[in-house]
Amino acid sequence: IASSEHRLRRRSAEISRLLQSSEQFKESSISTLESYVESQVTDKNYDFGANKQLIKLYQFFPSNCQGEILAKVLAMAMMARPATDLKALLYMCPEALIEINPLAKRVIQCESLLAAAKFAEFWQQAMNAEESLDTLIPGFSASIRRFILDLLALTYQSLSIDVCAPILGLSTDQLRTLTTSPPAGLPLLPSTDPVFIKFIPNQENQPRHLAAGKSVQLSTLLDLAAPQDDPFHHISEISS
Repeated sequence: IASSEHRLRRRSAEISRLLQSSEQFKESSISTLESYVESQVTDKNYDFGANKQLIKLYQFFPSNCQGEILAKVLAMAMMARPATDLKALLYMCPEALIEINPLAKRVIQCESLLAAAKFAEFWQQAMNAEESLDTLIPGFSASIRRFILDLLALTYQSLSIDVCAPILGLSTDQLRTLTTSPPAGLPLLPSTDPVFIKFIPNQENQPRHLAAGKSVQLSTLLDLAAPQDDPFHHISEISS
């Protein structure tokens, strides 16, 4: 899956000019791009291209790296799943920068847990009482829940609420409330069923019926099964 760069709604003229000029490679551009990260969080206008350039500058000027800004960039990339934004950023971001910034390190630990489908551990790490990642990036948990639901919808038509609630980091009562009137964009059918959630039908979660491409006449099959003449019959006649 490609990056999510196509999702960008708008980019200021200042940022567009910077990214199209040699200024994008200068240390002096770091503060501009960092301010832009903050505006992305506020406006919910994720810009992978600009953030990627900031990570490149952190690579060349590591002493300028701000740990919280780095964590926000990584968390927004994680929220863009199933796009591969975070993987692309991690190829460029020095591991040492992540290691010395606890918040950024925590985001990457969450990513590893999510990728390994260790959902209970993921939510425990992401929603830590001291500082939830929703505090860092409002809407973080909602984005991850949507990603998980989209994955589940590829396999299931319905799923037990008792099973699904911990996968989504919710209580069973919270999940029942969610399914009663699902927000737009979630692959859920409105339901008051107290036991199961129901997914919107899609091409992947429907039964697949095998069908022959062409019909074959029974007489043809019988002809194929009929005994054939002995191919060596004429040889035995000659030898006799």
